[in-house]
Amino acid sequence: MTAMESICQAWDDDLHLDPTTTGDRLGLCHGAAGVLAIADTFAVHTGLPAARSLAGHLAALIEADIDAVNRWAAFDATTLSGATGIPAFLVSRDLQHRSWLRAVGLA
Repeated sequence: MTAMESICQAWDDDLHLDPTTTGDRLGLCHGAAGVLAIADTFAVHTGLPAARSLAGHLAALIEADIDAVNRWAAFDATTLSGATGIPAFLVSRDLQHRSWLRAVGLA
C-alpha cells in the first residue's frame, strides 16, 4: 500500500512513460495501460484513493490518444506491447470483464 501510494503521488507521465513508440508509452507491458491496470486493481481491491486517481488519469491519457493506438495496431497487434492490450484493459475496468487479467497477475 505504501509503495502504491508513493508512486501515485510521484507520478509524472513524462518521467515514467517511455515515449519511443506508442506501444512503449501506452502499452500493457510497462506503459500507461499496464500502470493503469495495476492502479485500477489497487483501487478495486483496496479502495486506495490515490490509486483510483492515478487510474482515472491514465485512462484519460490513453483515451485522448486512442487514434495513435489505432494506428499502432497496424504495426503491433499483440496484447502486452501492442495495440490490443490497451483497449482490452480499458474495457476491463468494468468489473464484469476482469477475469482475463489473472493471466497477467491481476484481477
